[in-house]
Amino acid sequence: MASVVNFSEGTLEELILTYETQSKAFTEEFFQQRETLEQEFQDLRKAWQKEKEEHSRTVKERNDEQAKVRQRDLETYQYDLAFRRTQNVDRYEYTKKILEKELEELRQNQEKQWTERENALAERERQFEEFRKKVEEFPKELEANIKRGKDSGRNIAHYQVKIKADLVDKEIEGQKNFYELRLQSLQETIQNQESRIQSLSKQLDSALKQVQDLAVKAIEGSSNLNSSQMLKEIALEQAKQLKSK
Repeated sequence: MASVVNFSEGTLEELILTYETQSKAFTEEFFQQRETLEQEFQDLRKAWQKEKEEHSRTVKERNDEQAKVRQRDLETYQYDLAFRRTQNVDRYEYTKKILEKELEELRQNQEKQWTERENALAERERQFEEFRKKVEEFPKELEANIKRGKDSGRNIAHYQVKIKADLVDKEIEGQKNFYELRLQSLQETIQNQESRIQSLSKQLDSALKQVQDLAVKAIEGSSNLNSSQMLKEIALEQAKQLKSK
């Protein structure tokens, strides 16, 4: 019985010793792992802090660079805007002068043509009036010639006079028809020219308005990069239309 008790006590001591040994080993391992984790945490924290500082520096450098770029872009934009304003105003004045000059030349040429045609028409009317007077006076002259003529030559004279009168009547009628047709043609030409002048005036007003609108937009700072090209194209197109008419 005593041997059993001794065996049990020996076994218990071994178990306690084993437990203490394992507990010590576990404790050492725990502290070692904790130190390792704490070291890793410190390393991670240092790395994070370094990365944070690097990120902050990068953001600051980027912001500083963007601020410089924005300032440089603003200065460039203001310079380009001022330059475009000057160009647009100069182009507007130049285009306006060209269009006004072309319209004035067209009007002067038209007035010259009208004056020449009116003079020609007046000359033809004068000639027609002379023919008309001759026709009106011809019967009187014929009657006087008949009275002065001899009896033997009256029939011949009358026949000749009749032929001449017929020829004169036909000539006068032909001249009358010619002048009437010519007068009608001149009137139609004048009407067409007046319509053309009105159309060209409207085109000029429209072109000047478009050019002025673009110039004003550019001066107000709302024009885009193509406003100068648009202005040039409109002015050239209107000038071509005026020349082609």
